[in-house]
Amino acid sequence: MGHVRISKHFLVFNYILRLRMKLNFFHYIKKKYGEIVAAAFRKMNKLHFKNLKITSDIKFLTDCIENDVFPKFLNFKLSNELLRRSDCYATCKKLLLNEELKMKNRDIKKAFDLFTTSKRELSTKLSFLDYIAGLAYISRSSQKQMAKVKRVHAHKLDDLLFNKSGASLDPNKIVVNLSDRPLTMIEKLVLSNGLKHSVTPKRLEYGEYLLPFEKLMRFVKMQTAYECDNISQQLLKTQIREVALSSYFTYDPSKLSNLSKRDFEILTKLSKEKSIIVLKADKGNQVVVMNRKDYSDKLNAIVSDQTNSGRSNPVHEMYREESADRDTKSC
Repeated sequence: MGHVRISKHFLVFNYILRLRMKLNFFHYIKKKYGEIVAAAFRKMNKLHFKNLKITSDIKFLTDCIENDVFPKFLNFKLSNELLRRSDCYATCKKLLLNEELKMKNRDIKKAFDLFTTSKRELSTKLSFLDYIAGLAYISRSSQKQMAKVKRVHAHKLDDLLFNKSGASLDPNKIVVNLSDRPLTMIEKLVLSNGLKHSVTPKRLEYGEYLLPFEKLMRFVKMQTAYECDNISQQLLKTQIREVALSSYFTYDPSKLSNLSKRDFEILTKLSKEKSIIVLKADKGNQVVVMNRKDYSDKLNAIVSDQTNSGRSNPVHEMYREESADRDTKSC
């Protein structure tokens, strides 16, 4: 009988706890205990999230140190942009990254002490049941916010690792300049992304963007689970349509751009120059810059030469000639 009595009490306690967690807890606390207690509860909620946020920041910074990458907020302006590839610049960022990690470790101790004090004070002002329900509410609320923070950190780390792999390549080996126009190092860095580098479009093509959603709808219709009443089918169609249209009309290229404003301006400038042409080499992923006149002359020579139909394109031919000249000079 005693066991049954304890189980009943536990079920009642659990039911009341769940019921209170479903309420708008801030309004509930404010109405029952007043504005001062509600402000203290709101403060404890913010401190709990701050603790979790700093802990996630520390993990992100530690991952950056282990992978030898640097967050973008550590970048600082230089009079000469080419110095960004120097050892001195990298050393400065390493020092700043370590200092940032030390500061975060100090902040987590302060934030934890403040949260513990706030938690102890609030436990004396709330009933036991409201206190337990409040902790559960704060934990659930902070976890929702932290899910977004962790996604952002993971995305940033992926971008840094991807950029690191690209930065290790020598632009002088990727970009071959056969033209009379000299290329600056920044221009070579931009071109070293390769001609397959897809630039984020300024606007989406309506039909092309909605085509995958149409294919999704056709696939769903082929499934046996789709064989339900007309109301459910219409509801599913409406939901897919809403997702497609809302994502189309809220598309913002500035938030998704994979090129900086400077890089985009450099590519635009190079594309408008009439004296040169940028092409891909026959073999490998090298980018070749040629005089447009030389390219046209070589192309016309190949077309007019009926006796040798197997000749390569002018890019490959000029590249071989340039390589032969370099080998001769080095001997």
